[in-house]
Amino acid sequence: MIEQIEPSVDIETTEIPHDDFEVAIQICGTLIDAANGEVVVIFGGGARDIFLPLTVAALSRTHHIHASYQFSDIDGEVRERTLPDLTANAPAQTEPTLETIVTLDTPVSLTEITEAMDVSKSTITRHVKLLERQGLVTSETHGKTKVVELTTTGRILISRTRS
Repeated sequence: MIEQIEPSVDIETTEIPHDDFEVAIQICGTLIDAANGEVVVIFGGGARDIFLPLTVAALSRTHHIHASYQFSDIDGEVRERTLPDLTANAPAQTEPTLETIVTLDTPVSLTEITEAMDVSKSTITRHVKLLERQGLVTSETHGKTKVVELTTTGRILISRTRS
């Protein structure tokens, strides 16, 4: 399967204990942290006893992961997946802006956010840049209009903080 993704990859094998969940998470995390070069995680194949610890370790270290792939048991295809950052938080000063983006139901323009919050466009622009750095929103320019949309990470943060 790995040859489908990268034919010239170097593979290193490490034994992961299948009967100690916490140790397995630690070992998987240490491997991700210590890796030189680009880290690619493949979620598929192998023992399910290792799948969950690897998933936990990868989701807690998304900033170290260059790419992740999932092998489908249903159609046999390998698909690239973008991992959400489950540890992301909105900087305190941007929380009202993020809440407004959610309320206005993305995608939403900077102008709409500015009007809804009654603050300067430069403040909203700064907040959106900070939220983008945290992976909570993305923005695109459509003509002269900048449009902001929640990411999966942003939606998870909102559901986490509202529960």
